[in-house]
Amino acid sequence: MRTYVAAILLLGVALSLYANTLGGGFIWDDEFLIEKNRYLESWRYLPDIFQSSLHAFAPVQSNYYRPLQTVSYLLDRTLWGDGLWGYHLTNIFLHGLVGVALYLFGLALGIGSLSSFWIALFFTAHPLHTEAVSYLSGRADSLSALFILLSLLCFHRFLKRNSFRTYLFSFSFFLLALLSKEIAVTLPFLILLLLWHEKRKKNWELLFPFFLLLFLYGALRLTLLDFRGAAPFQVQKTDGTFFERGKVGLQSLLLYLKLILFPFPLYMERRIPYRGSFWTVDSVLGVCVLLFFWVIAKGRTEKRKTLFGWGWFLILTLPSSSLFLRTDRIAEHFIYLALFGLFVALIPAGLMSFSSFERGEWKRGVGGAAGALLILYFSTRTYTQNKIWSEPQKFYENILAHVPENWTALNNLGALLEKKGDRDRAGALLRKAIRLEPHRPESHSNLGTLLLKKGDLNGAMEEYREALRLWPTSPELHNNLASAYRLKGEWGKAVFEYRLALQFDPHLVESRYFLAKTYEAMGKKDIAEEQYRYLKERGLQVEVFK
Repeated sequence: MRTYVAAILLLGVALSLYANTLGGGFIWDDEFLIEKNRYLESWRYLPDIFQSSLHAFAPVQSNYYRPLQTVSYLLDRTLWGDGLWGYHLTNIFLHGLVGVALYLFGLALGIGSLSSFWIALFFTAHPLHTEAVSYLSGRADSLSALFILLSLLCFHRFLKRNSFRTYLFSFSFFLLALLSKEIAVTLPFLILLLLWHEKRKKNWELLFPFFLLLFLYGALRLTLLDFRGAAPFQVQKTDGTFFERGKVGLQSLLLYLKLILFPFPLYMERRIPYRGSFWTVDSVLGVCVLLFFWVIAKGRTEKRKTLFGWGWFLILTLPSSSLFLRTDRIAEHFIYLALFGLFVALIPAGLMSFSSFERGEWKRGVGGAAGALLILYFSTRTYTQNKIWSEPQKFYENILAHVPENWTALNNLGALLEKKGDRDRAGALLRKAIRLEPHRPESHSNLGTLLLKKGDLNGAMEEYREALRLWPTSPELHNNLASAYRLKGEWGKAVFEYRLALQFDPHLVESRYFLAKTYEAMGKKDIAEEQYRYLKERGLQVEVFK
């Protein structure tokens, strides 16, 4: 198969399977990573992006440093404006490019054109990737995967042709991968695996610059780029003993194996309790899949590719396991690039390599039909799962159907239903979220907004004050409390809160406009006109607000 034909087919499959996400809205972290991210307003904030955590504008400051992910959103904002379909199109295109890069890497490994294409096709169509592709904030997986693969391809080309330029390209792509997602720290170990596969042990000294960059990256992440202490409040985290984390890590590995062949149910916020039973349905099915892989691989001659595939899978899976993350949370997107290794491991077993059918053309037909049916099954599951990701209400309800006590789903669904006018159900969800995690300001704020619209000004102000106690630097919360004071006729308190909101965010148009309206109500028209003039000078039509 010609390379350009394979590339066109893989990109076409990605677009066809994920086209129904183009109309999707913001969900989960999209609100803070994209919708409320002030760095996306202008390219002049580019230096700030490289000095901030990924969740710079979220209530909970994370320790994720992924500036290229934010830069990609800035590029989307420049190209598409407020059109979310453009953001989704970028995600789809990146996923398709990862499929093409995997096809090229398969060729580099000597797997063969047809088998490499089927591996890339299985990867592109697999429903486990919906969490990374359909979800705008999941872009870091495909972005980092693409740079990791480009680095490996350049390094492999350097081994074959001894071109120093390709070595520099490999090193540069490693840097870009590190700036995309933390999983890129595994790249030097993947190169070690590649050197072993290519029987080039004498070239291991070539990895010194890569490990040096890894060391410098680690040092910066522990010092200048350590954002763990920047959160205005701390979220309670779970932690278990080393034995408990090891048990959860093994269970998660078995769950991933199960989901590869049995990709259901699929949902975010999976957790494996530290003190729960080991022998769950997922664990049993995972053991069965593991035994199946072992049986069909037994006695085959291409052991090196089998070991390469399993090594790839483990190298990319372990950093996201409970042993390293010290959490009981697992996610489908954790094995985004790792999945390639398992497909490679299956090739020597003859499961997907059609060249292994040596006796009779009918066996080729059976193998082709089985592969086509599996692709059809994966494609159907992907298309169906995308519908859930594209409808925020259905997305949150899907999570709560499996994890009824999930705070984020309760809070976000409550806020969504409040906007849709279903205030009774929204109030019940938000109050449940507050009972589960009373230290999270978002639920108090959302409940305050609901009470404000119901006319319960005292109740709204109580919730806003509690939210501000937890997050005192939030301009939106000061603005909301000011609105409650203004509606109640307490002009002085409203002015004070609007001023605080503008102190934390001078560009908050809503606060400045209603500050002017409050001054008008107080009879201070000169001061009100100053605020209106500020808005007009920046090209904002004040009449629109009136």
